[in-house]
Amino acid sequence: MISKIFESTKGQAVASTRTICEIHREIFDKLIIYFSDRPGGLKKVIPLLDEAFIVGVKMNKRMVEAKLNHSFELNDRINKDIQRQKRKELVEALNQNEEFLKRYA
Repeated sequence: MISKIFESTKGQAVASTRTICEIHREIFDKLIIYFSDRPGGLKKVIPLLDEAFIVGVKMNKRMVEAKLNHSFELNDRINKDIQRQKRKELVEALNQNEEFLKRYA
């Protein structure tokens, strides 16, 4: 296969909305489906898509961490235990992305 990243298993989604990484996967699928007869072009485009995917994972991580920090500070006095549990779950999901980045970045 041309790309190790898109062969890999998908990490756990942090939110219910589509992420940039999911859009990158869809672009990769469409490229393979519609341009498989042009392997030279695919070999030029796939490395760029791999790089964009890694940047997207990092960007998503930073945005979620920023959101967590902001919401945690605002609600610090209310439901501390609930906030800590949610933060722990999201950090675990982000750590799975971190493991992914270590493998492919």
